[in-house]
Amino acid sequence: MYVTDSDVVAVGAASAQSEAIPAHIHKVMLTSTTACWVAYGVNPTASAADGSFYLPADTEVFLGVHPGNKFAVIQAAAGGSLSVAFLS
Repeated sequence: MYVTDSDVVAVGAASAQSEAIPAHIHKVMLTSTTACWVAYGVNPTASAADGSFYLPADTEVFLGVHPGNKFAVIQAAAGGSLSVAFLS
């Protein structure tokens, strides 16, 4: 498994979306410089509620994904960056 490309999303007080997952990608690795809430889907909105999952700072999470879907992210307490690495 290797990284083919990536997307960096600013984590802030409002939900922000990643770019769409490319057609040939079915796995990603998420990491964030700050604790945050992450949602996933066709048009996701992240929040500290049902439908989002908590991602601690400096943690790697590997997930299966569907091409065309996106991630959304919102800060838990402070701003930072979410990296979405597309894996092949």
